[in-house]
Amino acid sequence: MSDTDARSRRGRRVFALVVFAGLAATLLVAYTPVPAPPCLFRLMWRIPCPGCGMGRALEVLWHGDLHTSIRYHPLAIPFVLFILTLLLSALWPERWERSRRVMDRVWELLPSRAVMIPVLIIFVGMWVLRLVLWAMGDDAFVW
Repeated sequence: MSDTDARSRRGRRVFALVVFAGLAATLLVAYTPVPAPPCLFRLMWRIPCPGCGMGRALEVLWHGDLHTSIRYHPLAIPFVLFILTLLLSALWPERWERSRRVMDRVWELLPSRAVMIPVLIIFVGMWVLRLVLWAMGDDAFVW
């Protein structure tokens, strides 16, 4: 294994550990009386941020409540599925041998503009949709 491959795998594992810590924090909040921190964006601007509801969506997802999770933030379930796939491929690459080329390509593209711009557009687009529905008094989504 080359030095570049070793650094790449090390970076993937560090990323996986950081993501695991974030998911563990939502699990802690979901099953203990520890309150989640308030949204600083909402406190400052008086409107929900693009990520508002994501933490609560992950909390109720830990309890298996898919419907409420979607109401809190519709992108929480795809986010978790994607992150879990990355997490598993980083921690146990030998188990992903069949799809190694695909996962290596995903890891290469992840920080690129070709991925980040569409993800940002989807995230902001969902935020705008939720804001418009909220302003119209629709309660399809819960902030």
